[in-house]
Amino acid sequence: MGDTPKDRKQDLEYDLDPEHMIVSFFRVMNDLLVRPRAFFGGMPASGGYRPPVMFLLMCSIVFTVGSSTYLAGRTWLFALIFFANSMAMPFFTAFVLHIVVGMFFGRRNYETMFRINAYAHVTQLAAWIPYFGYLTEPWRFFLIGAGLARACGLKWSYALVSVVITFVVILLFVWSLQPVVFYFRSIITSF
Repeated sequence: MGDTPKDRKQDLEYDLDPEHMIVSFFRVMNDLLVRPRAFFGGMPASGGYRPPVMFLLMCSIVFTVGSSTYLAGRTWLFALIFFANSMAMPFFTAFVLHIVVGMFFGRRNYETMFRINAYAHVTQLAAWIPYFGYLTEPWRFFLIGAGLARACGLKWSYALVSVVITFVVILLFVWSLQPVVFYFRSIITSF
């Protein structure tokens, strides 16, 4: 590892390497947490879904196992729900972000939006700890904003507006699902 900016940039790994999964995972995780702007600046806009999905899968497994440790009863059901949510939200967030950015700031590639969201999901590694969600969710949205600014070339103000609008749309969507969730919750608790 060098000390010059050029050497540090060469040390970054901008995508998960499926051939060296564990080492690559920790390297990408470190780069996302320590140098997120540099990571997203060098991240390829395309290159397939496999590397970000594998990274997302590993983060989701850690989140699910961690979350399941403090659940009582029906652990398998809640673990399944946590895992499904953890895997699905980056796809959904990327979809909403793709629409928001496309409407206001010009079309961008969905794959790039998904890559940003999948790698920003690194926050799930600590989100399972009680009350850490209050810290990790704002950090995840900061990472998404950094990804929009660096990988998509948006100004920081445009990235911020995109993240806020996306957050509001997702929040409204989740609130609109509350009646359905309460219905299924009553069915599950009746067993």
